[in-house]
Amino acid sequence: MRRKDYQRKIFHNPYFGRRKQGSGWGKRIILALFSLFLLIIAVRWAGDAFGGGGALQIEIVGAQPTHEQTIRELISQQFEKNRFGIFSQRQLLFFSKRQALRTIEQSLTVENIKITKDYPATIAVAVQEKTSTLVWVTGGKQYYLGNEGQVIREVELSDITVAAGEEQTQIIRVGKAGDQIPVVYDQESRTLEPGQLFVHKELVDFILLLQAGIMSGTDLDVSHYTIDRLNSDQLTMVTTQGWYVIFRTTDSANDQIARLALLLQNKITDRDQLEYIDLRFGEKTFFK
Repeated sequence: MRRKDYQRKIFHNPYFGRRKQGSGWGKRIILALFSLFLLIIAVRWAGDAFGGGGALQIEIVGAQPTHEQTIRELISQQFEKNRFGIFSQRQLLFFSKRQALRTIEQSLTVENIKITKDYPATIAVAVQEKTSTLVWVTGGKQYYLGNEGQVIREVELSDITVAAGEEQTQIIRVGKAGDQIPVVYDQESRTLEPGQLFVHKELVDFILLLQAGIMSGTDLDVSHYTIDRLNSDQLTMVTTQGWYVIFRTTDSANDQIARLALLLQNKITDRDQLEYIDLRFGEKTFFK
């Protein structure tokens, strides 16, 4: 009689590995993507909540007018760029100070700039402009120069004041009242660019020392200086009365100022008739 086996049997080929049960990675990936989606929504909501949800305000202090306008334009352009590809920089939380600072420094020549985010909706920009020591006039334009002879920027019309001089003349002053920034007229026409190293530092130092010495050691009122060419060793100072003094830039400024003061005190009694004083030849001083 044939026996029947009703128990279930499982057969497998020993030469093939058993099929492993699913590890669940598919579900984990789906869950991770869903969590990331929720995180993005939460972060963007936080950006609206902490960023004010409206238009950002830009506050700028310390910048001269054209620099202020440029900074506003650059920051406004950055508003149109997303951060990390998805977050709008119109939200203060996602606005990149580092990116804005790099862009502004590449576009402007300033001493220092600091950007802070003032919640809920203000970007504050503090600017320290480079110190101007000279005004150089050439090619019909006026430029501020720094201590090293570098071009800082073009002079704005708002920086210029015109005062009445003697004998129906006009005196042009540049900068704030009382600054007494020396103004040098270049007889050669040039086009200058901000950041360009233009004048030798030795010439800048000579003019500044000369200006300070004349103001402290004489009673003269300087209108401006003139130079015929950049590598010339001759500098002319024009007074507000119209007569002028010729200096040699390779000689001591203090020595020339001392000779000028003695000449004005002992030999020149009527300055109204004076045309010029020439100090270029050492102890031999000429005047007319």
